Amino acid sequence: MNKITKAEATELLFAGTCEVNFTKVDGTNRVMQASLSPSLVPQTAALKEGTEKKAPAENDNVVPCYDLEAKGWRSFRLDNLISIDLLSFKNDPLIEPLHE
Repeated sequence: MNKITKAEATELLFAGTCEVNFTKVDGTNRVMQASLSPSLVPQTAALKEGTEKKAPAENDNVVPCYDLEAKGWRSFRLDNLISIDLLSFKNDPLIEPLHE
């Protein structure tokens, strides 16, 4: 696969369901159905009173996404990405394209 940027991968994930094929850190291959579309990702559970949610450290090589089959947050490294394909487009009026 040609080199893809974090912004391009994120835009695909926001567009709908993607099949993400990558090599895990342990060397095994993984294929997951993933998305970042608000219509496909369930809202996170409310935080308990008095707790704070910490934002993860930014890493331009790591793309977080929601695994639709495992029903949980996962991530993949761009340098280990084999392919990312948009399987179904979710027309979400709340999402604007990342580039014009």
